[in-house]
Amino acid sequence: MKFVLLLLIFSPQEDPLLEQERRRIAAKTVLGDEDKAEYRSIHFPKQRTPKKTYSFALLPLSFSKQGPFSSEPLFWAEIRDFYLQESNGLFRFSITQYPETRSKHSWKLVSNTIIRSEEETEILGNVLRKWISTSGQGVLALHDGVVFYTSGPMGARGGALWPHQGVLSINKIQVPYVVLPTEGGNHRVGIASHELGHLLGLKDRYKMKHSCLMGTGYEKTPPASFCTFCQEDLGWMKSGRVNLEESKKFVLHEREILRVPVNPGQTEYMVLSARGGKLSIWRESRGKYREYIGLFPSDSRDRCTPFSRPGFVGTSVGSRDFWVTDIRTEQGSIWFSLSHQGTTTPVESARQKSVGRRLGP
Repeated sequence: MKFVLLLLIFSPQEDPLLEQERRRIAAKTVLGDEDKAEYRSIHFPKQRTPKKTYSFALLPLSFSKQGPFSSEPLFWAEIRDFYLQESNGLFRFSITQYPETRSKHSWKLVSNTIIRSEEETEILGNVLRKWISTSGQGVLALHDGVVFYTSGPMGARGGALWPHQGVLSINKIQVPYVVLPTEGGNHRVGIASHELGHLLGLKDRYKMKHSCLMGTGYEKTPPASFCTFCQEDLGWMKSGRVNLEESKKFVLHEREILRVPVNPGQTEYMVLSARGGKLSIWRESRGKYREYIGLFPSDSRDRCTPFSRPGFVGTSVGSRDFWVTDIRTEQGSIWFSLSHQGTTTPVESARQKSVGRRLGP
């Protein structure tokens, strides 16, 4: 059996070639009207109608032996503005804060309660029932979900005061909820935005780590944006698909996604999305596994090829090469050429010579 080891050798010799790339990119002229006529826009099938508002009841919850409940009033305005920016104005949270409820239990006892256990359900259920008895049965119809805003620091992972989401059943009505602490540390905006994403139906994407808010992007300051796929799930980006048989030129407008099958079985895709004047490229396998490739263009790269860095190489059986070249941002849109083959630049040629080295007989 023969083994192939793919090697990328980082050589000082690339430095002058990278400088040559920068000069080439800087020297590119703006596309004229005749040039732009060669580019095709993506056809988008009927898209889902995005949810425009989400109303949640903010229920302050304090515990025995604690002082008066307190929180920063502008905190929720930051959350509202984060979602407005992420959705490009398509979505906003509606927040109604109700009077504080004081639990008979201590913070320590609740913190040691297992997350989503029967004990937690009983504690939070009692808070809901007190709220309903005070505000009236009809209050459940006014909101899409509930935030238990717990006084004090974040509890231990796996406990009832660790930020999390769930569903409570009250009078046969399903009430989605999240638990959030008033003291969230440096990442409080990110943590709250992440948990509220669950109220909108988003799942955790921890494999994406810091590249997505629903991964561990809540740990960044400011928080990471929602990734392309979260934006798509929320209906904030339009998605289309093309089967590429020959070289074509495309234009993607802001918040548009293009999927291109990489293999005959269409289990692997190259995913290209336009946002913030940049082209994000991802690999998607079987609709579940997503790998972030890179962001284009920059002052030293306007291509994503099998030999660029970062680059795209298919990983599935029967996958074909893809060359995304001449990536440019003009008038808020992304213009690029897409092909199964291409001509390497000098820096790509240098890298091409360093890959595919065979080891063994």
